[in-house]
Amino acid sequence: MMRRFIVVLVVTYMLLSAGMIKSNLVYAGDVVQGALQGALIGGAAGILIDLIQSNANKPKEQKEMKEEKNQNTYRAKDLVIKLKDIKVDISDANFYIEDVIDSRVNKNDIGSAMTGSFNKITPVQLEGGLSESLLKFFSYSLPKSDNKIPIVVNILNLRVEEKKKFSVEYAESEIEMDFCLRKGDKIGQIYQARSVSEKQSLWDATLYHEANIRWILSDCLKSFANHKWTQDDVTFREMEVFKSEVKSIAVQTDTSNKKKKDSKMYVGIVVPYQSIKGDLDGKGILTNPNGEILIVPELQSDIGTGIVFGTRYPDDSKKNNREYVIEMSYVWSDHRAEWMGVYGDASNKVFSLDYRPYFQLDKKTQPFLSLGFAFCTLVVKNGASLETRVGDATFQGYRFNIGGGISHSLSKHLLLNGSLIYSFGDYTSAKGVEGKFGKINDKLNVKGINPALELKYSF
Repeated sequence: MMRRFIVVLVVTYMLLSAGMIKSNLVYAGDVVQGALQGALIGGAAGILIDLIQSNANKPKEQKEMKEEKNQNTYRAKDLVIKLKDIKVDISDANFYIEDVIDSRVNKNDIGSAMTGSFNKITPVQLEGGLSESLLKFFSYSLPKSDNKIPIVVNILNLRVEEKKKFSVEYAESEIEMDFCLRKGDKIGQIYQARSVSEKQSLWDATLYHEANIRWILSDCLKSFANHKWTQDDVTFREMEVFKSEVKSIAVQTDTSNKKKKDSKMYVGIVVPYQSIKGDLDGKGILTNPNGEILIVPELQSDIGTGIVFGTRYPDDSKKNNREYVIEMSYVWSDHRAEWMGVYGDASNKVFSLDYRPYFQLDKKTQPFLSLGFAFCTLVVKNGASLETRVGDATFQGYRFNIGGGISHSLSKHLLLNGSLIYSFGDYTSAKGVEGKFGKINDKLNVKGINPALELKYSF
């Protein structure tokens, strides 16, 4: 993705650079160019609502967390779930589960959860492994008996997942399984069941995975118990043939159940220190054939303000430890302008589109890179004159942004970023008293190193 982004930026730069005529600082007043500007306004009301709801529910959720603590075992890297021994209410059940076959395509884990204060993506396991854990649960739920039919359960898919929408977390569990019957060295499918369960929480949905798994297992058992069947309905196959057919079905099930991880939106504020150097040296002027003059001042660096809006796209790799961000920002700043010993005021506005990869999501503090493109507008107060008329001088152009920074998680929703961005580009058009944009034949080069602090709220 980064490679494509770089190619787009290079091609854009080549197109902008093509056909420009080198001469003195002169702009043609009869060539009109438009300018792109944008402003994004984000609201922070969601932050206040989330904090109020979270604090109101915190005592209840903490109590539930203590009750569940004895049921969940934690290891260094994985969240390990131990299923509770609870009977399944099935009246007159004429079967018990004698074995569990794990036919899932991906046996590394049963999904992922968002754990800790910073929603770290953590793999989820069942204590003792899937087959052992489920067999133990089934054996307690439906005890073995001589007058009951022994059934083999074949697991095609079992996945748990957590999602976050605004301030609410969702814990989801899904299962697909076959109920099979053994006859000597052969086995046959009787019935296929599927079940899904979802619970939501304002505090920590991870607590509900164990209950969700028990519910979907119980739901499948009850569904099978209500299914009417006889041995004459079962087609028996050799075990190897059965496994081969099941593997094909499991691959299809795994593929159909794969979902792209949800992207997450965020809004925030940015406080940059804007430095605009280059050809803006406080000595040059621009003129056009009509005799209009635009001064090219030197600008003092100053602090600005801005808003940001972005979307976070998680990586689909197995490690699931990275994400990529597409971010739009609108920044404005006021500067002291100086030209030939005379001082005035200027304002700078920049609309940027940036790409930022993050590589260590499991860390509270992590580095990131930044690469982007921006449209910029500079207005010099009373910087243009034509005969006896005086007005503002406006310069428009583009610039490229490259740099990086450090991101620190303050909470589940808040991020504090510190960045250092090097910007370089050109002012390519200008207008003055006549109010008509013209192309600058010899573009004004601009560059600067801009540090910034960013506070972002992620939904």
